[in-house]
Amino acid sequence: MAGKLNVLVTGASGFVGSNIVKYLQENNHSVVATRRSSKPDPLLDDYLGENIEWVELNTQDKEKAITIADSYSFDGVIHAAFMTPGSAENEALRATEILDSNIGGTINTLELALKSGAKRFVFVSSSGLYPSNGEISKPVAEDSSSPYLNMSGFYRITKISSEKIVERYSQIYPIETVSMRLPVMYGPMERPTNSRKNMGPIHKLLKLALTQRKKKIRIHGIYYAGDWTYVMDAAQGLVAGLTAKKLSPIYNIASGTRYRLPEFLDAINNIPGVDVDWVNVKDKETADFAAPVHRMRGHLDIEKARNELGFKPLYDPSIGVAEYSAWWMDAAEKGLID
Repeated sequence: MAGKLNVLVTGASGFVGSNIVKYLQENNHSVVATRRSSKPDPLLDDYLGENIEWVELNTQDKEKAITIADSYSFDGVIHAAFMTPGSAENEALRATEILDSNIGGTINTLELALKSGAKRFVFVSSSGLYPSNGEISKPVAEDSSSPYLNMSGFYRITKISSEKIVERYSQIYPIETVSMRLPVMYGPMERPTNSRKNMGPIHKLLKLALTQRKKKIRIHGIYYAGDWTYVMDAAQGLVAGLTAKKLSPIYNIASGTRYRLPEFLDAINNIPGVDVDWVNVKDKETADFAAPVHRMRGHLDIEKARNELGFKPLYDPSIGVAEYSAWWMDAAEKGLID
């Protein structure tokens, strides 16, 4: 598909979804955005502006999904609505809701896409399907068998199940589908929501520096490295799934490299008005921030996305942190975030 597209984005009020919408807007595509509630969200409105066509949709509601399909014709659908349980306790409390939302919601959105005439369907998946294996020097490619060996927890189970459902739809129906696995991301609009409670490492560090105004921050695992990815790079890759000439079933969409945590710490200290002393501590209990040192794997291999989608990450830590912090401070000045 080429030219201006009419795209449906589910979960558009969330962290990833809102940035997909913004990327589509900036590239002159037409967007219909879904969210569960029409309750005013000043932070979201400030980020995206008022010229967004919002539709209220809980993807568990099949009838409402079909009603939307009857009212619109879409070129493509990007499905970003997903619940992140966050803990075993939350899984136990909300098991049926999580399964219905993540698996049932994906099926309902696929049906919506078919009925609306969409030619492409992009499913937002996760690198959480790749386990920690300690092999930090070996990039993780899409053909790794490990996702099928790492199906623990409803989040992973529903992600890998949805990937297979999405792929099967393309085999039996006239629609091209793709699943894109994203790593831990950072950037504007990351905030706690009902479906996403746990914030990423860069958000936590910025909160310590920008909101709490700490001058000395104790870090456990200061030399940790990860393929943290700026969210607009992820949006670029996801939208490429709508426009590429051909698709593979699965792509990794990420920074394509392992960044060391000090690279982000230096970038934070380059924010105007910020001067933080970062101190490494051995005791996790005394740390202001503990890096996820228990999770160790290589960075996501993005060569397939480079070659087939034309994907090219644009944000290193210095550029990403500068844009993220500028948004953060602007939103704080307007009283939209704490």
